[in-house]
Amino acid sequence: MSHPQHGQSLALHHFQQLWSYLQRWQAIFDKFDRDASGTMNSHELRLALNAAGFHLNNQLTQALTSRYRDSRLRVDFERFVSCVAQLTCIFRHCSQHLDGGEGVICLTRSQWLAVATFS
Repeated sequence: MSHPQHGQSLALHHFQQLWSYLQRWQAIFDKFDRDASGTMNSHELRLALNAAGFHLNNQLTQALTSRYRDSRLRVDFERFVSCVAQLTCIFRHCSQHLDGGEGVICLTRSQWLAVATFS
């Protein structure tokens, strides 16, 4: 599989991994979209993120809701995938910098910029 504009290809095992993530995230989204509207409110999003393995405080959940919601204050599946994919990248990158297993990371400015910019 390749990207026509950039000539980049996606190896089969990477595609399978991506497909697996998308199927899992779709199942989580469907489970917490209580009214089957195709969107989630902030409460449903918090529950869905928790089910996806992201145990976040209220302040961070509200910040994510503000970032990913639409004009109707709802998060659709595409926005949910963007949110969860970004969190996955951030958590993966930050786990490499855990200091002593206490959930505290130590980053240089360059490392922080890498997380903030490319996650």
